[in-house]
Amino acid sequence: MNYAEPRWLVLTLLPLLFWVLWGAGAQRYRQRLHDAFPKISRGPRGWQLGSWLLQSLAIIFVSLALARPRWDFRWEEVRKKGSDVVIALDVSRSMLANDVPPKRLDQSKYAIRDILEAAQGDRLGLVLFSGAAFIQCPLTSDRGSFALFLEQANTELIPVQGTALVDALKKAETALQDGEESGSQGKAIVLMSDGEDHVGGLEDVIDELNKKSIRVHTVAVGGAGAPIPLPEGGFLRDSSGGLVVSRVDEAPLRLLAEKTGGSFRRLQSTQDFAAIYRNEIRSSSGEKETMSRERIWNERHMGASALALAFLGLETLFFRRRRLQKN
Repeated sequence: MNYAEPRWLVLTLLPLLFWVLWGAGAQRYRQRLHDAFPKISRGPRGWQLGSWLLQSLAIIFVSLALARPRWDFRWEEVRKKGSDVVIALDVSRSMLANDVPPKRLDQSKYAIRDILEAAQGDRLGLVLFSGAAFIQCPLTSDRGSFALFLEQANTELIPVQGTALVDALKKAETALQDGEESGSQGKAIVLMSDGEDHVGGLEDVIDELNKKSIRVHTVAVGGAGAPIPLPEGGFLRDSSGGLVVSRVDEAPLRLLAEKTGGSFRRLQSTQDFAAIYRNEIRSSSGEKETMSRERIWNERHMGASALALAFLGLETLFFRRRRLQKN
């Protein structure tokens, strides 16, 4: 026997806590009250104790039902599908521009959170890049850990400014290679950037990705263009003092998607990236279907639920009858 949600068992201590506190404090208080006013009852009447006892039993069995006791099990063949997807997120300073409100980086994170919700059964990794790139989160099926790493992504993590798409793709490829032991054959990269590539050399990395059957799905982040805010205040200016306006460059992103068999999207706040992930990214990644034998436990919470309802019903009838007698 075991419990699927054992944390709920702590609620079974509430009635015990109540009786301990009542026994230790209430009795002394009532004794003192009786000594001062002898006509006042020394303690609760029998019907009150009965009501409290029924409530306590109801709480105990509700707790047991919520904990979901299980015993007996059967073996079942379970069919699973899974893909490995690495998201490469641009964290260069230009991603602070607000032509995609509230700003490019924040809107990108919103889209990635949508992807995270849709990635059931898949493993996700996160690569951050600007003038250089690093693996922020290795491939994992732990969505909570991935969300934590995503939350920490900001433009101050990489001191080297710029946008090196090639470095980002190579790091994403490394993350996929490091996770190959999982057995998942579906592999894809989602690249989210404003596309201002300052390094070049995309053709060579595209050939390498195609040899390994890794599709790259690109998301252009940016609108009509906007100035780049600085951490210390104000906006980025060029050597002549002119305001630098960052504009999205779709050309390298479209090229990546086209040459690797991926898809291209322009980031918009109204897009449902969960649906885009399911219909375009995951479906085209060549996911592998596997069979595994899993132990399926039989739920036995019904008896505890029935007893909890019975004790609650008895307490309600008991209390109502007492009120009718008093009236």
